[in-house]
Amino acid sequence: MRVDHYHIQRFLALSELYFRLTDKTASDVSSEEMEEFLEAINECSPPSMSPEQYVA
Repeated sequence: MRVDHYHIQRFLALSELYFRLTDKTASDVSSEEMEEFLEAINECSPPSMSPEQYVA
């Protein structure tokens, strides 16, 4: 299994930024909000995986 540390680090950094800016914790975020957040991350990312492989 190939691990792409850049994408993992980017996801973690954006997640931390999201939680700091919204002043929410992971338990405060609804599944709909998390899906929107993940879609926004995926839309801004260059396609390195097929769409079926994106985390949703």
